[in-house]
Amino acid sequence: MDGVFWLRFSGAVVGFALGGAFLKKYADFGQPHDLAVSLAAYLAANLAFIEVLKRGLGSGMLLSSMAQLCFMVLIGALVFGERVGPMQGVGVALAILAIAAFSYSPEMRP
Repeated sequence: MDGVFWLRFSGAVVGFALGGAFLKKYADFGQPHDLAVSLAAYLAANLAFIEVLKRGLGSGMLLSSMAQLCFMVLIGALVFGERVGPMQGVGVALAILAIAAFSYSPEMRP
């Protein structure tokens, strides 16, 4: 996989996670600018996700869902003060291993 793929993939994951974080902020505080930022982040993430889907629907969806899981746990812990329990920590570690293993599989090579 080339650098452009990983750049767009990372942008999509960050965009989806930021969209979710700002949507939670909007639900908590009701500020319209939080909703606007959330919608803009989701729009940018979906545009970046087009490149991920070019590699194949299953591959792109698996990588995206695992990366979003890891990123959302990180945002929850750092921004919203949520605690990560032992089982959640194991789940995140397994998600990271799945991303690494899947990234080196023959299906993900051009």
